[in-house]
Amino acid sequence: MIFVYHDCDGSPDKPFQISTGVIVAKDAKPIDGYQVKELAQGKMATAYYTGSVKHMGQAAGKLYEIMMANNLRPTNQYREIYLYWEGPESPNNVVEIQFVLQDKELGE
Repeated sequence: MIFVYHDCDGSPDKPFQISTGVIVAKDAKPIDGYQVKELAQGKMATAYYTGSVKHMGQAAGKLYEIMMANNLRPTNQYREIYLYWEGPESPNNVVEIQFVLQDKELGE
């Protein structure tokens, strides 16, 4: 399962959109009511998180801190790719956290 957050800047009062999807074959055809889209490629700041959903925000926050410390500028898109899932409380869940990066670094 993939969640793509659009226009999400972390502000709890600001609305944003979420797209959900699953990984399919490159030549997959859409069925009624669904779309097949390819995720935009580019540079990413990525971390792999293992654990319950409760603490995943802390992992994303830490990755964001590392990006800022290295002058990496995120776009308005954030992704969570669920690689392994047992349930919201499971310590065994594995999620790839991605911040899509802009081409220019901070300060340029």
